[in-house]
Amino acid sequence: MLDRVSNAPATDSQGIGNHHEFDDAIDYSQLLVEVSPVGIITYRSDGSAMLANHAAAEIVGASVAQLRRQNFRRLESWRKSGLLELAERALDTWEIIEKDVHHLSTFGKEVWFSVRMVPFMFRGEPHLMALLSDITERKRTEAMLRDSEEQFRAIFDGATDGMLLADPATRRFRTGNPAICRMLGYSSRELSSVAVTDIHFDDDLRLETARFDAVARGERDFVSNVRIRRKDGTFFYADIKASRLHLKDGEVLLGMFRDVTERVNAQKALEESESKFRSLVEQGVLGVYLVQDRRIIYANPRGASLVGETSPDALVGTDPLARVVEADRSKVGRAFRRLSRAPSEGLALEISVVHANGTTIPAALSGACAIHRGRPAVVAMLHDISEREQAAATSAATSRSSRTRS
Repeated sequence: MLDRVSNAPATDSQGIGNHHEFDDAIDYSQLLVEVSPVGIITYRSDGSAMLANHAAAEIVGASVAQLRRQNFRRLESWRKSGLLELAERALDTWEIIEKDVHHLSTFGKEVWFSVRMVPFMFRGEPHLMALLSDITERKRTEAMLRDSEEQFRAIFDGATDGMLLADPATRRFRTGNPAICRMLGYSSRELSSVAVTDIHFDDDLRLETARFDAVARGERDFVSNVRIRRKDGTFFYADIKASRLHLKDGEVLLGMFRDVTERVNAQKALEESESKFRSLVEQGVLGVYLVQDRRIIYANPRGASLVGETSPDALVGTDPLARVVEADRSKVGRAFRRLSRAPSEGLALEISVVHANGTTIPAALSGACAIHRGRPAVVAMLHDISEREQAAATSAATSRSSRTRS
């Protein structure tokens, strides 16, 4: 019974219902095309347009009516951008063709879009549907990223400072620039098999790995005068500026190495020279004082004992004129001021200084200008001439005695 009913001719009311459903389906399909965010254009195989939606019109900078009047086989813009070739290939091979296309439309709009050419049959005739998605912003971002990467690569490769990228977890190097390759003696290919432990000596490892881990934790970003081991076992000194970078494949540490070997060697030579000079000064027979801003900032042991002090510390911070007898203070003060105005003239005076026990000691004072920590100072030297004065007095007395006997 059911079979007979289902196979029976449709009544008028049934036919009208099916017709309405068909119209609704068409209306629904047209609405989907219109509101689709994907650009849709359909063409006959001869190139004439049949249908276009608002999304497609917006992508190429046209109106829907303008698109429907076009024939893609006659468009110079399609030929130049390669769209014509893609359309013909899709129709010839009956395959779906997809590609990103840079297109200057007939309407003057420059755009990047992803196109999907889909061949299909309609009423026994071949047709072509072009599905367009605007990817201009994505392409612009990719171009900016490429420019940024190229700029970084140019800086990375051209920098005179060495640059290393290291994995904070494994302490191994990922890559480095030509400068660091020259510094370390490794090729760029070899660097990927080198670790932090390979560029430091055994007695430095504990300190340097602790520093590396502190950088990885963000606790510090600079270390100075680091001894770096080369591939051949020799070494150089470097200042290292480090920072953490977040790349698409995870976090890395960027280390920038500046060779400061000459500076470190110069510092060592200066320290050795200062040590030798200090040894000579500390053991010297002359009292030596460094005076700045009218205060003694250094005195050697002889300088302290000459005025009756047991330690140079007793003189540091005091006024040097306080150790000069009152009658000579103005003379010494004038000499110091004159020396500051004419550093090349030097200083040479004979004065008397006050001993801690209250006695006075004749002394020869000499001095010269100096620079201490970037500011002017005076190096003063004091020589006890008591014996010379006594010898002169004895000689004078003897001479007077001889004249009296005569």
